[in-house]
Amino acid sequence: MNGSKRSKQLMTELIVENCTKCALHRTRNRIVNGVGPIPCRILFLGEGPGSGEDKSGIPFYYKQWHSSAGKELNQLLQQNRMNRDMVYIDNVVKCRPPGNRDPLPEEMRACFEYLRNTVELVDPTVIVTIGKVSTSVFLGDVNMDIVHGVPHAGLFQGKFRTVLPVYHPAYGLKNASMINKVSSDFRTVGRVFRNQTKPVSFDSKQKKYEIVETCSDLLNAEGFVESSIIAIDTETVGDKDLHKPWCLTFSCADATGYMVKADNYKIIELVNMKVQDPNIKTIMHNALFDLAVLENMGIFPVNVWDTMIAAYLLQTEPQGLKGLAYRHLGLKMSEYSEVVTPYTVEKTLNYLLDYLNFDYPWSKPDPYEVIVKGERKMKKPRSLHSKTMQAVKKHTNDGVYDLFKWWSKNVDKEEKFEVEAVFGELVESDLSEVEFGAALNYACQDADATYQLYYILKERLEQ
Repeated sequence: MNGSKRSKQLMTELIVENCTKCALHRTRNRIVNGVGPIPCRILFLGEGPGSGEDKSGIPFYYKQWHSSAGKELNQLLQQNRMNRDMVYIDNVVKCRPPGNRDPLPEEMRACFEYLRNTVELVDPTVIVTIGKVSTSVFLGDVNMDIVHGVPHAGLFQGKFRTVLPVYHPAYGLKNASMINKVSSDFRTVGRVFRNQTKPVSFDSKQKKYEIVETCSDLLNAEGFVESSIIAIDTETVGDKDLHKPWCLTFSCADATGYMVKADNYKIIELVNMKVQDPNIKTIMHNALFDLAVLENMGIFPVNVWDTMIAAYLLQTEPQGLKGLAYRHLGLKMSEYSEVVTPYTVEKTLNYLLDYLNFDYPWSKPDPYEVIVKGERKMKKPRSLHSKTMQAVKKHTNDGVYDLFKWWSKNVDKEEKFEVEAVFGELVESDLSEVEFGAALNYACQDADATYQLYYILKERLEQ
Protein backbone atom coordinates (compact mmCIF):
# COMPACT_ATOMS: atom_id res chain seq x y z
CA MET A 1 0.00 0.00 0.00
CA ASN A 2 1.48 3.37 -1.02
CA GLY A 3 1.86 6.26 1.39
CA SER A 4 -1.17 8.19 0.09
CA LYS A 5 -3.54 5.24 0.43
CA ARG A 6 -2.15 4.41 3.87
CA SER A 7 -2.67 8.01 4.99
CA LYS A 8 -6.29 7.95 3.79
CA GLN A 9 -6.88 4.67 5.60
CA LEU A 10 -5.52 6.14 8.84
CA MET A 11 -7.68 9.25 8.41
CA THR A 12 -10.71 7.02 8.04
CA GLU A 13 -9.82 5.21 11.25
CA LEU A 14 -9.73 8.53 13.16
CA ILE A 15 -13.09 9.82 11.96
CA VAL A 16 -15.76 9.74 14.66
CA GLU A 17 -19.18 9.72 12.96
CA ASN A 18 -21.53 9.26 15.87
CA CYS A 19 -20.84 9.40 19.60
CA THR A 20 -23.13 9.58 22.62
CA LYS A 21 -20.55 8.91 25.34
CA CYS A 22 -21.26 12.18 27.16
CA ALA A 23 -23.93 14.86 27.41
CA LEU A 24 -22.25 17.11 24.81
CA HIS A 25 -23.88 15.13 22.00
CA ARG A 26 -27.24 16.66 22.98
CA THR A 27 -26.17 20.25 22.22
CA ARG A 28 -23.68 19.86 19.37
CA ASN A 29 -24.34 20.57 15.70
CA ARG A 30 -21.45 18.50 14.39
CA ILE A 31 -18.67 16.28 15.64
CA VAL A 32 -15.37 18.03 14.96
CA ASN A 33 -12.70 15.57 13.82
CA GLY A 34 -9.01 16.32 13.49
CA VAL A 35 -7.50 17.44 10.19
CA GLY A 36 -4.02 17.19 8.72
CA PRO A 37 -1.52 14.75 7.24
CA ILE A 38 -1.06 11.30 8.81
CA PRO A 39 1.47 10.51 10.08
CA CYS A 40 2.55 14.01 11.11
CA ARG A 41 5.49 15.28 13.10
CA ILE A 42 3.52 17.93 15.00
CA LEU A 43 0.05 17.78 16.58
CA PHE A 44 -1.78 20.92 17.72
CA LEU A 45 -4.33 20.09 20.39
CA GLY A 46 -6.99 22.60 21.43
CA GLU A 47 -9.43 22.15 24.29
CA GLY A 48 -12.75 21.96 22.41
CA PRO A 49 -14.60 23.28 19.35
CA GLY A 50 -16.00 26.80 19.31
CA SER A 51 -19.12 27.97 17.53
CA GLY A 52 -17.44 28.17 14.10
CA GLU A 53 -16.01 24.66 14.44
CA ASP A 54 -19.37 23.34 15.67
CA LYS A 55 -21.02 24.59 12.48
CA SER A 56 -18.24 23.70 10.03
CA GLY A 57 -16.85 20.50 11.55
CA ILE A 58 -13.31 21.89 11.11
CA PRO A 59 -11.01 22.48 14.12
CA PHE A 60 -9.83 26.10 14.43
CA TYR A 61 -12.14 27.05 11.57
CA TYR A 62 -11.65 30.54 10.21
CA LYS A 63 -13.18 33.02 7.82
CA GLN A 64 -10.77 35.34 6.12
CA TRP A 65 -12.89 38.45 6.55
CA HIS A 66 -13.26 38.45 10.32
CA SER A 67 -11.08 37.92 13.37
CA SER A 68 -11.05 34.44 14.88
CA ALA A 69 -8.80 32.04 16.75
CA GLY A 70 -8.47 29.98 13.56
CA LYS A 71 -7.32 32.97 11.55
CA GLU A 72 -4.90 33.95 14.30
CA LEU A 73 -3.51 30.39 14.38
CA ASN A 74 -2.91 30.51 10.62
CA GLN A 75 -1.02 33.81 10.92
CA LEU A 76 1.10 32.56 13.81
CA LEU A 77 2.03 29.45 11.83
CA GLN A 78 2.94 31.50 8.76
CA GLN A 79 5.04 33.91 10.83
CA ASN A 80 7.12 30.93 11.93
CA ARG A 81 7.56 29.33 8.51
CA MET A 82 4.77 26.77 8.94
CA ASN A 83 1.23 26.28 7.62
CA ARG A 84 -1.82 24.09 8.21
CA ASP A 85 -0.74 21.55 5.58
CA MET A 86 2.32 20.74 7.72
CA VAL A 87 0.49 20.06 10.99
CA TYR A 88 -2.34 17.95 12.39
CA ILE A 89 -4.99 19.88 14.36
CA ASP A 90 -7.45 18.37 16.83
CA ASN A 91 -9.17 19.02 20.18
CA VAL A 92 -9.35 17.28 23.54
CA VAL A 93 -13.13 16.87 23.06
CA LYS A 94 -14.90 16.40 19.74
CA CYS A 95 -18.08 18.36 20.56
CA ARG A 96 -18.58 21.97 21.52
CA PRO A 97 -19.18 22.62 25.25
CA PRO A 98 -22.18 24.99 25.61
CA GLY A 99 -21.25 28.65 25.81
CA ASN A 100 -17.58 27.85 25.01
CA ARG A 101 -17.02 26.77 28.62
CA ASP A 102 -14.10 24.47 29.48
CA PRO A 103 -14.78 20.76 28.96
CA LEU A 104 -15.77 18.93 32.15
CA PRO A 105 -13.56 16.08 33.44
CA GLU A 106 -16.17 13.47 32.51
CA GLU A 107 -16.38 14.89 28.97
CA MET A 108 -12.61 14.72 28.62
CA ARG A 109 -12.59 11.14 29.89
CA ALA A 110 -15.27 10.19 27.38
CA CYS A 111 -13.09 11.51 24.52
CA PHE A 112 -9.77 10.23 25.83
CA GLU A 113 -9.92 7.04 23.77
CA TYR A 114 -10.20 9.15 20.61
CA LEU A 115 -7.20 11.25 21.69
CA ARG A 116 -5.16 8.15 22.42
CA ASN A 117 -5.97 6.77 18.95
CA THR A 118 -5.04 10.12 17.41
CA VAL A 119 -1.62 10.17 19.05
CA GLU A 120 -1.00 6.53 18.12
CA LEU A 121 -1.90 6.94 14.43
CA VAL A 122 -0.68 10.50 13.81
CA ASP A 123 2.45 9.59 15.81
CA PRO A 124 3.69 13.16 16.45
CA THR A 125 7.10 13.82 17.99
CA VAL A 126 5.81 17.23 19.13
CA ILE A 127 2.41 17.86 20.76
CA VAL A 128 1.52 21.54 21.06
CA THR A 129 -1.10 21.85 23.79
CA ILE A 130 -3.18 24.99 23.28
CA GLY A 131 -4.40 26.39 26.59
CA LYS A 132 -4.60 25.10 30.16
CA VAL A 133 -7.20 22.37 29.57
CA SER A 134 -5.24 20.70 26.78
CA THR A 135 -1.98 21.07 28.72
CA SER A 136 -3.50 19.41 31.80
CA VAL A 137 -3.99 16.17 29.85
CA PHE A 138 -0.23 15.74 29.61
CA LEU A 139 1.29 17.79 32.45
CA GLY A 140 -1.47 17.76 35.07
CA ASP A 141 -2.69 20.81 36.98
CA VAL A 142 -0.08 23.40 36.07
CA ASN A 143 0.25 27.17 36.07
CA MET A 144 0.22 28.28 32.42
CA ASP A 145 2.08 31.47 33.32
CA ILE A 146 5.01 29.24 34.27
CA VAL A 147 4.92 26.40 31.71
CA HIS A 148 3.84 28.21 28.54
CA GLY A 149 6.45 28.19 25.80
CA VAL A 150 8.57 25.58 27.63
CA PRO A 151 9.09 22.27 25.78
CA HIS A 152 8.69 19.23 28.08
CA ALA A 153 9.78 15.67 27.34
CA GLY A 154 7.26 12.98 28.30
CA LEU A 155 6.20 9.41 27.61
CA PHE A 156 2.82 9.03 25.88
CA GLN A 157 1.52 6.05 23.95
CA GLY A 158 4.80 4.21 24.49
CA LYS A 159 7.05 6.89 22.99
CA PHE A 160 8.93 9.92 24.28
CA ARG A 161 7.38 13.03 22.80
CA THR A 162 7.87 16.76 23.29
CA VAL A 163 4.86 18.47 24.88
CA LEU A 164 4.87 22.23 24.32
CA PRO A 165 2.18 24.26 26.13
CA VAL A 166 1.18 27.53 24.46
CA TYR A 167 -1.37 30.20 25.19
CA HIS A 168 -4.52 30.01 23.08
CA PRO A 169 -4.34 32.27 19.99
CA ALA A 170 -7.65 33.83 21.04
CA TYR A 171 -6.02 34.97 24.29
CA GLY A 172 -4.09 37.61 22.39
CA LEU A 173 -7.26 38.74 20.61
CA LYS A 174 -9.11 39.24 23.90
CA ASN A 175 -6.22 40.66 25.91
CA ALA A 176 -3.77 42.95 24.16
CA SER A 177 -1.20 42.57 26.95
CA MET A 178 -0.92 38.84 26.08
CA ILE A 179 -0.04 39.30 22.40
CA ASN A 180 3.72 39.21 23.07
CA LYS A 181 3.43 36.01 25.10
CA VAL A 182 1.32 34.27 22.45
CA SER A 183 3.76 35.33 19.70
CA SER A 184 6.73 34.20 21.78
CA ASP A 185 5.12 30.80 22.37
CA PHE A 186 4.68 30.22 18.64
CA ARG A 187 8.25 31.31 17.92
CA THR A 188 9.23 28.49 20.26
CA VAL A 189 6.93 26.14 18.32
CA GLY A 190 8.82 27.07 15.15
CA ARG A 191 12.20 26.50 16.79
CA VAL A 192 11.12 23.12 18.17
CA PHE A 193 9.71 22.16 14.77
CA ARG A 194 13.08 22.98 13.16
CA ASN A 195 14.99 21.13 15.92
CA GLN A 196 16.56 24.38 17.16
CA THR A 197 15.23 24.05 20.72
CA LYS A 198 15.29 20.99 22.97
CA PRO A 199 12.95 20.10 25.86
CA VAL A 200 13.74 21.66 29.22
CA SER A 201 16.33 19.73 31.21
CA PHE A 202 15.38 19.73 34.88
CA ASP A 203 18.19 20.79 37.13
CA SER A 204 20.18 17.95 38.68
CA LYS A 205 23.33 19.84 39.71
CA GLN A 206 24.83 19.14 43.09
CA LYS A 207 24.11 22.22 45.18
CA LYS A 208 26.47 23.82 47.68
CA TYR A 209 24.29 25.57 50.25
CA GLU A 210 26.02 26.50 53.53
CA ILE A 211 25.74 28.88 56.46
CA VAL A 212 28.45 31.51 56.91
CA GLU A 213 29.34 32.00 60.58
CA THR A 214 32.98 33.14 60.56
CA CYS A 215 35.27 35.33 58.45
CA SER A 216 36.97 32.18 57.24
CA ASP A 217 33.62 30.81 56.03
CA LEU A 218 33.00 34.04 54.12
CA LEU A 219 36.40 34.07 52.46
CA ASN A 220 35.91 30.44 51.42
CA ALA A 221 32.44 31.08 49.96
CA GLU A 222 32.76 30.38 46.25
CA GLY A 223 33.21 33.59 44.26
CA PHE A 224 32.71 36.02 47.15
CA VAL A 225 36.18 37.55 47.06
CA GLU A 226 36.80 37.69 43.30
CA SER A 227 33.36 38.00 41.70
CA SER A 228 32.01 41.40 40.64
CA ILE A 229 28.48 39.94 40.66
CA ILE A 230 26.64 39.00 43.86
CA ALA A 231 23.00 37.93 44.06
CA ILE A 232 21.32 38.64 47.40
CA ASP A 233 17.97 37.57 48.82
CA THR A 234 16.48 38.15 52.27
CA GLU A 235 14.10 36.29 54.57
CA THR A 236 12.02 37.97 57.24
CA VAL A 237 10.11 36.87 60.33
CA GLY A 238 6.87 38.20 61.75
CA ASP A 239 4.84 40.79 59.86
CA LYS A 240 6.40 41.17 56.39
CA ASP A 241 5.44 44.85 56.31
CA LEU A 242 7.82 45.45 59.22
CA HIS A 243 10.76 43.98 57.24
CA LYS A 244 12.22 42.32 60.33
CA PRO A 245 15.22 40.37 58.97
CA TRP A 246 16.01 36.76 59.81
CA CYS A 247 18.83 36.21 57.34
CA LEU A 248 20.29 37.12 53.99
CA THR A 249 21.53 34.64 51.41
CA PHE A 250 23.99 35.33 48.62
CA SER A 251 25.39 33.59 45.57
CA CYS A 252 28.42 34.46 43.46
CA ALA A 253 28.58 31.23 41.41
CA ASP A 254 26.18 28.72 39.83
CA ALA A 255 24.64 26.12 42.15
CA THR A 256 25.89 27.85 45.30
CA GLY A 257 24.17 29.71 48.11
CA TYR A 258 25.33 30.99 51.47
CA MET A 259 23.26 32.11 54.47
CA VAL A 260 24.18 34.85 56.92
CA LYS A 261 21.98 35.24 59.99
CA ALA A 262 20.76 38.76 60.69
CA ASP A 263 22.44 38.87 64.11
CA ASN A 264 25.90 37.98 62.75
CA TYR A 265 26.97 41.62 62.70
CA LYS A 266 30.63 41.06 61.81
CA ILE A 267 29.79 39.14 58.62
CA ILE A 268 26.97 41.56 57.81
CA GLU A 269 29.49 44.41 57.91
CA LEU A 270 31.83 42.60 55.51
CA VAL A 271 28.97 41.91 53.07
CA ASN A 272 28.06 45.60 53.25
CA MET A 273 31.64 46.58 52.43
CA LYS A 274 31.49 44.46 49.27
CA VAL A 275 28.15 45.76 47.96
CA GLN A 276 29.08 49.39 48.63
CA ASP A 277 31.85 49.10 46.04
CA PRO A 278 30.37 50.71 42.88
CA ASN A 279 32.19 48.12 40.76
CA ILE A 280 30.18 45.34 42.41
CA LYS A 281 26.76 44.65 40.89
CA THR A 282 24.17 43.44 43.42
CA ILE A 283 21.44 41.31 41.83
CA MET A 284 18.05 41.01 43.52
CA HIS A 285 14.60 39.78 42.64
CA ASN A 286 12.08 42.38 43.81
CA ALA A 287 14.66 44.84 45.10
CA LEU A 288 12.01 47.15 46.55
CA PHE A 289 11.32 44.56 49.24
CA ASP A 290 14.87 43.33 49.79
CA LEU A 291 16.42 46.79 49.98
CA ALA A 292 14.16 47.68 52.92
CA VAL A 293 15.18 44.49 54.74
CA LEU A 294 18.87 45.05 53.98
CA GLU A 295 18.62 48.60 55.30
CA ASN A 296 17.37 47.18 58.58
CA MET A 297 20.47 44.97 58.62
CA GLY A 298 22.83 47.87 57.90
CA ILE A 299 23.53 46.91 54.27
CA PHE A 300 23.33 49.54 51.52
CA PRO A 301 24.11 48.31 47.96
CA VAL A 302 24.99 51.07 45.50
CA ASN A 303 24.77 49.22 42.17
CA VAL A 304 21.54 47.21 41.97
CA TRP A 305 20.10 45.12 39.12
CA ASP A 306 16.58 43.63 39.53
CA THR A 307 15.61 40.38 37.75
CA MET A 308 11.91 41.07 38.39
CA ILE A 309 12.13 44.37 36.49
CA ALA A 310 14.04 42.60 33.71
CA ALA A 311 11.26 40.02 33.39
CA TYR A 312 8.68 42.80 33.26
CA LEU A 313 10.57 44.64 30.50
CA LEU A 314 10.71 41.49 28.36
CA GLN A 315 6.88 41.29 28.44
CA THR A 316 6.94 37.53 27.80
CA GLU A 317 7.95 36.19 31.19
CA PRO A 318 6.35 35.57 34.58
CA GLN A 319 7.65 38.04 37.14
CA GLY A 320 7.80 35.51 39.97
CA LEU A 321 11.22 34.04 40.74
CA LYS A 322 9.96 30.46 40.91
CA GLY A 323 8.28 30.70 37.52
CA LEU A 324 11.42 32.15 35.93
CA ALA A 325 13.62 29.49 37.54
CA TYR A 326 11.38 26.71 36.22
CA ARG A 327 11.31 28.11 32.68
CA HIS A 328 15.00 28.96 32.29
CA LEU A 329 16.88 26.81 34.79
CA GLY A 330 14.70 23.71 35.10
CA LEU A 331 14.48 24.39 38.82
CA LYS A 332 11.38 23.21 40.66
CA MET A 333 11.44 25.47 43.71
CA SER A 334 9.27 25.04 46.78
CA GLU A 335 6.71 27.68 47.66
CA TYR A 336 7.14 29.39 51.04
CA SER A 337 3.82 27.95 52.20
CA GLU A 338 4.96 24.41 51.36
CA VAL A 339 7.94 24.80 53.68
CA VAL A 340 6.23 26.63 56.54
CA THR A 341 2.63 25.33 56.59
CA PRO A 342 3.38 21.93 58.22
CA TYR A 343 4.90 23.81 61.17
CA THR A 344 1.89 26.15 61.37
CA VAL A 345 -0.42 23.13 61.41
CA GLU A 346 1.45 21.48 64.28
CA LYS A 347 1.75 24.74 66.24
CA THR A 348 -1.96 25.52 65.84
CA LEU A 349 -3.04 22.06 66.97
CA ASN A 350 -0.81 22.24 70.07
CA TYR A 351 -2.08 25.75 70.85
CA LEU A 352 -5.73 24.70 70.70
CA LEU A 353 -5.11 21.50 72.67
CA ASP A 354 -3.37 23.53 75.37
CA TYR A 355 -6.43 25.76 75.50
CA LEU A 356 -8.86 22.84 75.69
CA ASN A 357 -6.86 21.08 78.41
CA PHE A 358 -6.17 24.15 80.52
CA ASP A 359 -8.05 24.13 83.81
CA TYR A 360 -9.51 27.62 83.84
CA PRO A 361 -12.99 29.06 84.40
CA TRP A 362 -13.45 30.29 80.83
CA SER A 363 -16.38 32.66 80.48
CA LYS A 364 -19.46 31.49 78.60
CA PRO A 365 -21.53 33.53 76.16
CA ASP A 366 -24.75 34.99 77.49
CA PRO A 367 -28.09 33.61 76.27
CA TYR A 368 -30.04 35.86 73.93
CA GLU A 369 -33.63 36.17 72.92
CA VAL A 370 -34.97 34.86 69.60
CA ILE A 371 -38.46 34.67 68.14
CA VAL A 372 -39.54 31.24 66.86
CA LYS A 373 -42.98 30.99 65.24
CA GLY A 374 -44.10 34.12 67.01
CA GLU A 375 -42.88 32.99 70.42
CA ARG A 376 -40.00 34.49 72.35
CA LYS A 377 -37.37 32.01 73.42
CA MET A 378 -33.93 32.19 75.00
CA LYS A 379 -31.15 30.73 72.89
CA LYS A 380 -27.94 29.52 74.50
CA PRO A 381 -25.02 30.03 72.07
CA ARG A 382 -22.21 27.50 71.86
CA SER A 383 -19.10 28.33 73.78
CA LEU A 384 -15.73 28.82 72.11
CA HIS A 385 -14.53 25.77 74.03
CA SER A 386 -17.23 23.63 72.41
CA LYS A 387 -16.59 25.01 68.91
CA THR A 388 -12.86 24.46 69.32
CA MET A 389 -13.40 20.84 70.34
CA GLN A 390 -15.46 20.30 67.19
CA ALA A 391 -12.83 21.96 64.95
CA VAL A 392 -9.98 19.90 66.46
CA LYS A 393 -12.03 16.72 66.05
CA LYS A 394 -12.72 17.56 62.41
CA HIS A 395 -9.01 18.18 61.78
CA THR A 396 -8.06 14.95 63.55
CA ASN A 397 -10.56 12.95 61.49
CA ASP A 398 -9.71 14.22 58.00
CA GLY A 399 -6.16 15.58 58.48
CA VAL A 400 -6.74 18.48 56.06
CA TYR A 401 -9.14 20.80 57.89
CA ASP A 402 -7.31 24.13 58.26
CA LEU A 403 -7.34 24.90 61.98
CA PHE A 404 -5.27 28.07 61.64
CA LYS A 405 -7.64 29.51 59.05
CA TRP A 406 -10.62 28.58 61.22
CA TRP A 407 -9.10 30.26 64.30
CA SER A 408 -7.89 33.40 62.50
CA LYS A 409 -10.84 33.96 60.18
CA ASN A 410 -13.92 32.36 61.76
CA VAL A 411 -13.41 33.15 65.44
CA ASP A 412 -14.02 36.81 66.25
CA LYS A 413 -11.61 38.89 68.33
CA GLU A 414 -13.90 39.14 71.35
CA GLU A 415 -14.14 35.36 71.63
CA LYS A 416 -10.36 34.95 71.29
CA PHE A 417 -9.46 37.77 73.68
CA GLU A 418 -9.59 35.66 76.85
CA VAL A 419 -7.59 32.79 75.30
CA GLU A 420 -4.93 35.13 73.89
CA ALA A 421 -4.61 36.84 77.27
CA VAL A 422 -3.48 33.48 78.67
CA PHE A 423 -1.59 31.89 75.75
CA GLY A 424 -0.66 34.86 73.58
CA GLU A 425 -1.67 35.49 69.98
CA LEU A 426 -1.50 32.54 67.57
CA VAL A 427 0.54 33.53 64.50
CA GLU A 428 1.70 31.58 61.49
CA SER A 429 5.09 29.89 61.62
CA ASP A 430 8.05 31.36 59.74
CA LEU A 431 11.43 30.06 58.61
CA SER A 432 12.93 30.51 62.08
CA GLU A 433 10.69 27.67 63.27
CA VAL A 434 11.46 25.33 60.36
CA GLU A 435 14.05 22.52 60.63
CA PHE A 436 17.30 24.32 59.82
CA GLY A 437 18.37 22.17 56.87
CA ALA A 438 15.04 22.76 55.13
CA ALA A 439 15.17 26.51 55.87
CA LEU A 440 18.76 26.75 54.60
CA ASN A 441 17.88 24.96 51.35
CA TYR A 442 14.79 27.09 50.75
CA ALA A 443 16.51 30.41 51.44
CA CYS A 444 19.74 29.68 49.53
CA GLN A 445 17.92 28.47 46.44
CA ASP A 446 16.44 31.94 45.90
CA ALA A 447 19.87 33.59 45.77
CA ASP A 448 21.23 30.79 43.58
CA ALA A 449 18.37 31.11 41.08
CA THR A 450 18.62 34.92 41.03
CA TYR A 451 22.35 34.74 40.25
CA GLN A 452 21.83 32.35 37.32
CA LEU A 453 18.82 34.20 35.94
CA TYR A 454 20.74 37.48 35.83
CA TYR A 455 22.92 36.28 32.94
CA ILE A 456 19.98 34.84 31.00
CA LEU A 457 17.71 37.86 31.35
CA LYS A 458 20.53 40.34 30.75
CA GLU A 459 21.39 38.63 27.46
CA ARG A 460 17.76 38.63 26.34
CA LEU A 461 17.37 42.32 27.15
CA GLU A 462 20.52 43.14 25.18
CA GLN A 463 19.21 41.18 22.20
